[in-house]
Amino acid sequence: MQDLRQRVIGAPEISTGGFHRYKVAIRDPFAGRAHHGVIVKTYSATNLAVKEAAGRYSPAEAVAVNYGTGLFPTSMA
Repeated sequence: MQDLRQRVIGAPEISTGGFHRYKVAIRDPFAGRAHHGVIVKTYSATNLAVKEAAGRYSPAEAVAVNYGTGLFPTSMA
């Protein structure tokens, strides 16, 4: 992120998943001058007892997608 901060002019918009360490990883290099969007997807459970589901690779169905946005203030931990 430090490398990205050096190459970006202004306040970038950065989207990540909901992993809690992304907040600090973006906040610290950008000193609160980045718009951070969080995308959290909720997936359905796949019934692995069904032979077809147990023997194939395919992603589960996304049943919900939640978005959060905001500018990180420098005081946010």
